[in-house]
Amino acid sequence: MEKQLSIIIPTYQDPQLLSWTLACLEKNTLSKAAYEVLVCDDGSTKDNLSIVKQYEDRLTIRYFYQPNRGFCPGQARNMGIDHAKGQYCLFLDTGILLSKDALAHFLTHAKMHQGAVLGYIEGFSNEPLENIRDLISLEDIDGSILRLEKAGYVDRREVGYQQYGEDLMKWPACWVYFSGGMTLIPRSILTQIGGFDERFTQWGGEDVELGLRLYLAGYPISLCKKAKGIHYPHAKRNQIEDWEAFVANLKTQRQMIYQKFPLPEVYVWANQHLNSDTFNAYLVEKLGLEDWR
Repeated sequence: MEKQLSIIIPTYQDPQLLSWTLACLEKNTLSKAAYEVLVCDDGSTKDNLSIVKQYEDRLTIRYFYQPNRGFCPGQARNMGIDHAKGQYCLFLDTGILLSKDALAHFLTHAKMHQGAVLGYIEGFSNEPLENIRDLISLEDIDGSILRLEKAGYVDRREVGYQQYGEDLMKWPACWVYFSGGMTLIPRSILTQIGGFDERFTQWGGEDVELGLRLYLAGYPISLCKKAKGIHYPHAKRNQIEDWEAFVANLKTQRQMIYQKFPLPEVYVWANQHLNSDTFNAYLVEKLGLEDWR
């Protein structure tokens, strides 16, 4: 029987976070017969395979490995797409801790809305890691989500949701918020448009490029706020050793996306160096694109 859902988890060098992500999947309320898990290793030297083996009798799970060629999450995710058997692909970053009903909410939403579905990721913040970790109990993810929300550690895109609403296709440029961290896309669409662009080998570029490509191809992008998860705080997120190099890489990726899609709004995004919130505001206020689509 065909699986409804293929959960694709790109991973690199952090067996502990991978184990926590898999533990949350095991506790999910969706029937285990409905989904498979594909762990796609982007060249780790640490033993992620042993973690996968611990879950072989609890989840339908497979492990795939590609040699280390640097930061290649798009390639790792495409490896998962190539081996997926489900009707839908759910991309889940290592370290995402799902609420117990998240998978069911994703599937229910996907059956009512065509195109890509964004989940709601709590806990992504630049504040000290300990501030957020103290609110998270690995034994009670749903309770942890409530504590994070009460403390204000909501999805980093919440500013946009508050300003423009939760119907993303009414936004000037919802694609700029697209993330592969916790997003569902029908496998047939991924096959048709070609998956992630593997030329993007720095943080974040492959996500936005795919979101823009989906958007321009006419596939809706929607939000399922009931499909919740926590991005568990870890050091790599906060400790950018060379900030100037990081910013330069972001600018380079934006230029790559503009070269691929030379549209006026993409030009603004690539050259004005606005963040996602101010970019959408700029399109509305400066260019009069309130109803541009």
